[in-house]
Amino acid sequence: MIRSHVLLLFFIAIFTLNVTAKMKKMCWDLELLMNNDFTDHTIRRPLVTYHQNSTMYAAKLVCNGHNLINATIEVEFNGIPIGERNHKETWAMCRWQKWFVENLHGHLLELTGVGCYIRPDNETIPNWN
Repeated sequence: MIRSHVLLLFFIAIFTLNVTAKMKKMCWDLELLMNNDFTDHTIRRPLVTYHQNSTMYAAKLVCNGHNLINATIEVEFNGIPIGERNHKETWAMCRWQKWFVENLHGHLLELTGVGCYIRPDNETIPNWN
């Protein structure tokens, strides 16, 4: 009986360490944003949205309720940028490593599937060719 409890505690500890490691990696990715280090670490994430007005956002990047940095999200489809730059304030949120944008109507749009850049507003738009 004691051995089974020890094994159970062991597996709980392993699971907790695994979850903690994943959260630390996600926070490290977000620290790149906080440090404005986009030269060598431009964060490329698999993102897509079908919403016609959500291709490029001037956004506030938020993780766990903390506003990290003003950033622009640029979405491309099959390597081709779609839409025009939109400076209206929206929100970008990370939830379990999934990215969402909230449009001006308050609808959350999950972004999955194709390429996206997240960068500070004062950076130049990357060369898409």
